[in-house]
Amino acid sequence: MADRQRNTRLVNHLKVHRAIHDLTQEQLAELVGVSRKTINKVERGWFVPSAELALKLARVLETTVEALFELPEDAERRRETEQSAAVALPPRRREA
Repeated sequence: MADRQRNTRLVNHLKVHRAIHDLTQEQLAELVGVSRKTINKVERGWFVPSAELALKLARVLETTVEALFELPEDAERRRETEQSAAVALPPRRREA
C-alpha cells in the first residue's frame, strides 16, 4: 500500500471532543450525515472537512469550529502561551 501523507494544514482535536461525548466514529458520522470512514480520515489528518461538515461537527459536539481545528501556527502559539503561563505560576504553599 502506498504511504499516505497527512494533511498538515490543520491541527485537529476531533477525537478528543468525540471521546468527551462518548461517541463512536459510527455514531458521530450518523449524527452529521457522513460515513464512519470520513470521520476516521478527518481524525487522522488525511481529509480536511468542508466548512459545512466542520460546522455540523462543532454543533453536534457542542463546541466551536476553532476548538476542533486549528492552524499549526495558532496551535504552536497557544502551546507557548500555556507553557509560559505555567512557568509564571508561583509555587504552591504547603499547609502545615
